[in-house]
Amino acid sequence: MLCRKGTDRTQLSAKDLRLQAALETLLCSQVPVPADVAFAALNRSFPKGIDPQTSTRIFSGLAAKHALDTSFIVLSWHKMNKYELNTYHYNSVIDACSRTSMWMKALQIISVMVQSRVEWSSSTFNATITACRNSGESGKALQLFQAMAQADVQSDTMTINAVISACERAGNWEQALDIFSVMGQSNAEFDKITFSAMISACEKGSQWEKALWFFSVTTKNTLELDAICFNATISACRKGSECAKALQLYSVMAQSKLEVGRITYNAAISACEKGGEWEEALQLFSGMTQSTVEAKTITFNAVISACEKGRKWQKASHHFSLMAAGSVELAAITFSAAISACEKAGEWERALQFLDSMTEREVKPNTCTFNAAISACEKSGKWEIALQLFSTMGHRTVDVDAFTLSAMISSCEKAAQWEKALQLSHLMVHNSVESSTI
Repeated sequence: MLCRKGTDRTQLSAKDLRLQAALETLLCSQVPVPADVAFAALNRSFPKGIDPQTSTRIFSGLAAKHALDTSFIVLSWHKMNKYELNTYHYNSVIDACSRTSMWMKALQIISVMVQSRVEWSSSTFNATITACRNSGESGKALQLFQAMAQADVQSDTMTINAVISACERAGNWEQALDIFSVMGQSNAEFDKITFSAMISACEKGSQWEKALWFFSVTTKNTLELDAICFNATISACRKGSECAKALQLYSVMAQSKLEVGRITYNAAISACEKGGEWEEALQLFSGMTQSTVEAKTITFNAVISACEKGRKWQKASHHFSLMAAGSVELAAITFSAAISACEKAGEWERALQFLDSMTEREVKPNTCTFNAAISACEKSGKWEIALQLFSTMGHRTVDVDAFTLSAMISSCEKAAQWEKALQLSHLMVHNSVESSTI
């Protein structure tokens, strides 16, 4: 039943009851409702016609339920009976389009409005731009924004936010910055959504300094910061190798009332991994496990990689074991980090054990995995095993790169296997692979 909570049908007017009956039929389990069924329900409920206010309530109800196809049927019914259709009605249908990411249908409605000489409003464009944004059509969103200005329709905060968000999703931080500048020159007010979208756009563009600037402006404007703002800024610092700033943001967030979730932990741990702060990474991981936040593959990968960069192969192996003992999926990057940790510590046998276990767990080794294992053998003087691994790469059709050949040549040179080293050098030249700096 679609009655408001606490409302009995006997308390409704005859007009409300007709509306109720129509909506119940239009929003039945069939999706979409067949046109003939919808027409019959509307004709039965409104035999003498329908007023604009009731039409608005019907269109709004359908939009709230994402009933786009039914909205178009009701639109057709109005046109067929020559009932009044105004801006609010069309906007409600466009709203249904935005909720279902049907940007082309939203544009069709605008075209119909033009042909019917129905006045546009900022809500018309806002909903259509949102539909384009939700569909990943940032170019169309920008075109609509420009068309809005040409049509002398005043943009508002919702408009700007939708366009900036479209640019953010497309990874176009420069365009987002341009739109933000336009916003500063208009009457539109900045809000939390504006700054959140700008921070995310800068994060995706690896513009950590700009992300921090927007974050600081948000705090200066006493706007309430949410977890999305913190997470995006921490991630931007991670991409900029600004570990200290990422940890500072994490600390501020942890002391606030905001819930620190998996995304936050992953971004902070990854920042430590990239910054070579393995101890900080382990502390964060420990705090994560003590909370109710469950660590996933990306979390373990960052922790193991941090240990690898810190040359702490035993800690890397320990966390690998924790991962393997649980229900967390092991990926090729996980093994690569663990093997690389062993390689740096000269633990070539342990590195090969990790490589062998990949077959048992049905994880396909990649170039990085073999490179780490070959490098471990090369550093330990195990040139014959390195050669076997190199041969295995060929059998498994794993790509060979400059790192692979450089490690192999170095391994053969150390063992005075100059003929094999020469063959590998010719192979490098033949395949036009640039020599690595190793």
